Amino acid sequence: MPRLDVQDFIRLQFDPDTTRAGIDYVLRWLAQPGQRAAPTYDALREQVAEKAAELAFRRLLESEGIPHRFIESNTFQEAGVFDVSLGGRRTTLCTTLVSGRKDISRFHHYPARFLGAPALAPAEPHRRPGQGDEDLYLFAFVTGLVTRGHASLNRAMQAGQPVYLASLLPPAWASPPQWRAMADLALKSEEEDSLEIEVFGLDGARRFQSCPVTLPPRARVNVPAEFHTLTALRANRLPDARLGLHSPAVAASPKLLGPLDWHNLWAYGMQVFFVGYQTRGEFGRGAGVLRQGALALGVPAARQDYLTRPVNTLRPLPELFDLVHIWEDQRGKP
Repeated sequence: MPRLDVQDFIRLQFDPDTTRAGIDYVLRWLAQPGQRAAPTYDALREQVAEKAAELAFRRLLESEGIPHRFIESNTFQEAGVFDVSLGGRRTTLCTTLVSGRKDISRFHHYPARFLGAPALAPAEPHRRPGQGDEDLYLFAFVTGLVTRGHASLNRAMQAGQPVYLASLLPPAWASPPQWRAMADLALKSEEEDSLEIEVFGLDGARRFQSCPVTLPPRARVNVPAEFHTLTALRANRLPDARLGLHSPAVAASPKLLGPLDWHNLWAYGMQVFFVGYQTRGEFGRGAGVLRQGALALGVPAARQDYLTRPVNTLRPLPELFDLVHIWEDQRGKP
């Protein structure tokens, strides 16, 4: 087996549109019927990074001329989402977000540190049926700063950095006990200036939709779209007064949001390092377990249980890309 070397890593700078695409995915994912308890904002930022890395990976395949296809995801809650297939093998991109300022600096200046970092694959999806041992895990690290508190959020805004301010709504709004229209849905801001709000949720046909609403100062405005669930709101700037959400169809109405209820989903200065791959079977046979909440190099706290192996035990990506051409040739033979 070829020895993995830092020269085999592929390092890309993220475009802002990949970050925005990750946020758009997360907002749609939150609205899917049957969602469990709302995730933390840290978990959402990790998902944004994961989806941004997936888009960067697909662009890499296109730019390098690597043959690939798209196949529908085998995850129930991701209907309409497509995985990449390389040579007939389903590929799962396993991404770790590195968001600590010191860790980012160390990895950027000395990428060989990644060789001693853990390659992490979520444990629960690994156990599901529907994937074969010859399917592929490809591992990536995304480095980028995030704003976990309002002090760091204010610094980002003062520096003129982009922000995406979202507030998740509780189950009474996101998954109400009765499926019915939220009649007379309205918003009211206590601000002295106008505020732009975007509302996210499902319509009566369980389709994802969003609706922008302009809120004049201290005026009640009806939402001009029919929602059956509301999962999140987005504000164009950080409100400095309360925002009220009301519908007589929701028992917990009204819902009041203060300035501290808004959180930034954007990540800054992101780069992605595609470090290596292994087959699903090979990775699983030699993997250890990193438990939820545990610490690892570049990981302040694991948000779920992971299977883990050191990066330096992976196979190099140039080998994979060469194999894909061979696999495609073999698939084309009668």
